[in-house]
Amino acid sequence: MSYADSINDEQKATIQSWADDGDDLSAIQKKLADELEVQVTYMEVRFLMDDLGIKMPTKEVPVEEVAEVAEEIAEEPTEKTTEDPQLEETPSEGEAAEQAEKPEVEASEPVEDEPVAANVKVTMSEVLPMGAMAGGTVTFSDGTSATWAVDQMGQLSLDPADPAYRPTEADVRAFQMELQKLAQEKRG
Repeated sequence: MSYADSINDEQKATIQSWADDGDDLSAIQKKLADELEVQVTYMEVRFLMDDLGIKMPTKEVPVEEVAEVAEEIAEEPTEKTTEDPQLEETPSEGEAAEQAEKPEVEASEPVEDEPVAANVKVTMSEVLPMGAMAGGTVTFSDGTSATWAVDQMGQLSLDPADPAYRPTEADVRAFQMELQKLAQEKRG
């Protein structure tokens, strides 16, 4: 059953005014129950809003906030660690000696096994997902695309078409740098 069929034009205008006033879906759900005596779940409120054609206003997020989040992301270490120390591999005596003989590589030199990800492209979208401060798309060096978003808590999410896809560490670093550059450009 669609609740949109039971909503008259006056009620629709009331719901639209709640959305225009900045009420989120939870607040609208509560007001539907309290004021219009329509008992719906949170998900049903989402469908109702869509069925009625009511758009939630997007919040403008200052570019400075997006830039700060991008800088924080770029500063985060990308080193992989395991939570269980027993799962970490310990080198054999021969491997340990071999590793000791290898000269240390300067940070500016790429590691042989890790290609430089120069072909990572990041775009920032004007239309943001609900609850996001910033968002857009990224195309990694292997041609795989994903959408990204930074939420109100500053958490970065990455949503590739293939849920099993994992970008290389080099691509992640390049993505972070490109995101930071893009945020700085938007800042002016």
